[in-house]
Amino acid sequence: MTVTFQGARAFRHRNYRLFFAGQAISLVGTWMQQVAQGWLVLQLTHDPLWLGLVSLAQFGPVILFGLFGGVIADQLPKRKTLIATQTVAMILALVLFALTATHVVQVWHVMILGAMLGIANAVDMPARQSFAVEMVGRDDVVNAVGLNSALFNASRILGPATAGLLIGAFDISIAFLINGLSFIAVIASYMAMRDSEMRAVPQSPRPRSWGAVVENLAEGARYVRSTPLAMLAITTVAFAATFGMNFQVLVPPLADNVLNVGASGYGFLMAASGLGSTAAALWVAFKRRPGPAPIAIGAIALG
Repeated sequence: MTVTFQGARAFRHRNYRLFFAGQAISLVGTWMQQVAQGWLVLQLTHDPLWLGLVSLAQFGPVILFGLFGGVIADQLPKRKTLIATQTVAMILALVLFALTATHVVQVWHVMILGAMLGIANAVDMPARQSFAVEMVGRDDVVNAVGLNSALFNASRILGPATAGLLIGAFDISIAFLINGLSFIAVIASYMAMRDSEMRAVPQSPRPRSWGAVVENLAEGARYVRSTPLAMLAITTVAFAATFGMNFQVLVPPLADNVLNVGASGYGFLMAASGLGSTAAALWVAFKRRPGPAPIAIGAIALG
């Protein structure tokens, strides 16, 4: 299969097509669970504070262990690592489904499962990001990243909207079940890939001690400081994540207590946040190398 469309160069690679198809299914399930989890916590506690605490439990490990997770992921076979982390995420989703379907779920269950998912994501996220180079090579990696981002944000539209409708019509546990089953698609896509079609990527020397791990982290920090574009990107993401991404905590009580739109309306409110980001990600997919100006414009638009 040959794809000549400039904005879809990464689809020339079979392994990437498999990855994209699996992710398309799995990410919808992931966003369904994200929306359902927020609604579940609010219904269990009727206190928005718990939404923040659960969010901290889930995303805190990514912040705390993300750098070490990146070093670990850099030393392990990417495909096998991703199969392992996605399997863990699938099991956690199915456990949450079982707890919810049997009506024994408590908020501390959600916090513990969220923390475990965060630990898995601390390894999964850097491994998945660097795996793009192995699938498509350096010439098409920017296009692959742009397509990945577009897919991620498109799932932010479909997943929350679907979750809201299902929660309103059936039971909240159905969202967790669908998410758990959706991981089968992405795990199968990894298993169907061909090693012979992977691009060779130079591997970093394996650290022999924790001191070497710390030195690897320090080397990464020195690179960021010496590369203005990398520093700008990281700073922008840090500010955006800290001050602009708390809508996942704010929207559930807004939908329930202020707008009184119920679970369906909550799902559509969450879906709306994916519209603009999807358009921006598609624009990036058409650019070979976005410069600092578009990044700054995007940050201003977010603010």
